[in-house]
Amino acid sequence: QNLDSGNIGAQFVQTLNSTGMYNVVYVPAHESMSEYMSSHSYTNGIMIPAGFTASILGGQGANITVYTNPTSSSGGTLIFLVTGIENRMNLNIAGANPLMGYDLQNVGSSSYKYVDFIIPGLISFSILISPMFAVTSLASRFKQMHIFSQLSLTPLKKSEWLVSNIMWY
Repeated sequence: QNLDSGNIGAQFVQTLNSTGMYNVVYVPAHESMSEYMSSHSYTNGIMIPAGFTASILGGQGANITVYTNPTSSSGGTLIFLVTGIENRMNLNIAGANPLMGYDLQNVGSSSYKYVDFIIPGLISFSILISPMFAVTSLASRFKQMHIFSQLSLTPLKKSEWLVSNIMWY
């Protein structure tokens, strides 16, 4: 919700929208932000107060209100994104250039290939499927040999017999 009529509030919203991380939805000024978010099932939102640009240009500073749902995992992402945009805009308004940055280095494997996932998947699949086929062939053989009719005379339940054969193989 952008209640500011100045350029800095509009620039903030434009920068947030250009990241592509969030779908920016404009909330009408007459709506309560909390009620609007609840009625539309939004978990995150920001509100830029009225007079935001004038306060910043006057040197007083101003705060953007960030609305998040504590049960949503994306709230932290929005807070870090808003903080990053604020820092960059503060530097631009002050006429300064960033002096520090960061380089990202991966630890461990630099990238995974298709084979890195397919081989363990095929091994797991074969381990999980083999007992199913074994029990199926065993059940067919038991039916041919009339062992099921003999098992029906014992106190063993069908589910117990099935589980024991799956565990055996």
